[in-house]
Amino acid sequence: MQTSNHKKTSGRIVALLLIMALFLLGNGFLNYVFTPYRGSSGEMWMYYQKAEPEMIYTGSSQCLCGIDPETVDDILRTSSYNMGTNMQSFRSSYVAIRAAVEEKGVRRVVLCVDDEITGLDRTDNFRADASFQRARNANTNRLTAGRETLAFLMDEPVLMHTGSINYFFPWSYDRVTDIGQNIKEKRDKKVYDETGHRMITGREPSEEILEDDLTVIGYEEWEEWNQTAGDLEILSFSADSRKELQKIASYCQEKGVELIPITLPYPTAFRLYAPESYQKTVEELTELFSAYGFDYRNFNFAKPSFYQIDLSEYKDTGHFNTKGALRFSQVLAGYLEMSETERSSCFYTTDDF
Repeated sequence: MQTSNHKKTSGRIVALLLIMALFLLGNGFLNYVFTPYRGSSGEMWMYYQKAEPEMIYTGSSQCLCGIDPETVDDILRTSSYNMGTNMQSFRSSYVAIRAAVEEKGVRRVVLCVDDEITGLDRTDNFRADASFQRARNANTNRLTAGRETLAFLMDEPVLMHTGSINYFFPWSYDRVTDIGQNIKEKRDKKVYDETGHRMITGREPSEEILEDDLTVIGYEEWEEWNQTAGDLEILSFSADSRKELQKIASYCQEKGVELIPITLPYPTAFRLYAPESYQKTVEELTELFSAYGFDYRNFNFAKPSFYQIDLSEYKDTGHFNTKGALRFSQVLAGYLEMSETERSSCFYTTDDF
């Protein structure tokens, strides 16, 4: 009788181990097939390992496409690296900033505050967040990877959320559409289509030009547009975004790092958002960073004498192409050399409205 029970127990253990092995193999197979060979975050962290920057740029795809480190470095005689990634959350920006400060000794950070990201909660942007953290893990030591993964999973918005489980199944949130090419690239360890991939300095180049027949609404035409265009979107500042931006500002203040928070210009800012909500968000961001001693500027409020939008310099309504990135980077380099008083003269304020 005891022998029979022992055999049954052993059989169940073997069956359980077999199921677990098949489960792990299946997950590994799906990851190999669907997760990209070199995604936005993976590529950023890969090139980061070889970079020796004094200054970094962090933020979403606006940062990734819009700031050219080589142009800035040629003017300022410095060394910088673009750590922007697609849909990068402010939490991920914090991870990037902390890594660059502690591992590379970076003393200056340009933080690109994307209007789209500002209104999101962390759970709204889980796919990009998880992809960013997993890419970080693959390009650092195991101790750091374990510590940061635990912090990622134990944060309140993710803990007990479906994301806390999904994190371990990358193919469910970080996947490609061209499976054949992805398998070929992994097999050959080679990128066959450079479109959407970054340069070694971090920027993603593009020769595309915005084709829309678009009239740019300037700051001075905004109120009239608001009255004639109908219901415009309300820009919000989520509690999660506020928390993460405060964490970034506090960390930089504590470490003696110069933080330069900006919002990059794009041609539809004043076409999309209702003036009152947009101005309120800009004021809140200005106050948040000012409390830590940092000067925030929204380049959509730049005076025409300082910077003016040219549609031929955009690949779509939210992102610069290479031509635009090079010109904006020249403007940014000049901005970085200005005093706070000089910067103030280059921008409208909400009081000017």
